[in-house]
Amino acid sequence: MDRLSASKALEAALERPSSTPCTWREDRDAYISECQAELRACQIDPVPVTAAAGTVAQQHFGYDGVVRKYFAIARSKETWLLYSPETKEFAKAFGTSPESLGLLGPSSPDALAEWLG
Repeated sequence: MDRLSASKALEAALERPSSTPCTWREDRDAYISECQAELRACQIDPVPVTAAAGTVAQQHFGYDGVVRKYFAIARSKETWLLYSPETKEFAKAFGTSPESLGLLGPSSPDALAEWLG
């Protein structure tokens, strides 16, 4: 996966309605636009990674520990947005390097909802 492919996948996801909640702001559309801009600013050149649900996600939320292949396409400090071209889904992961990422748990076609966790 190259940067153009990652950008196309991300933009396609951001064009669809997001399930991101926003009860704390009067203007949800403005909030969504701001968050989308922040996500775009965090986009990186895709990096192939493997990740599995972290311990908390496995023990408390029933996610399996299967290691899956992704591309990391955005990053802010220890927060990563992963994308699977096979499933066309995004997932949020945490870690200090691409070699040691733990998934928050869920994945979906909603890039913004996954990024915001």
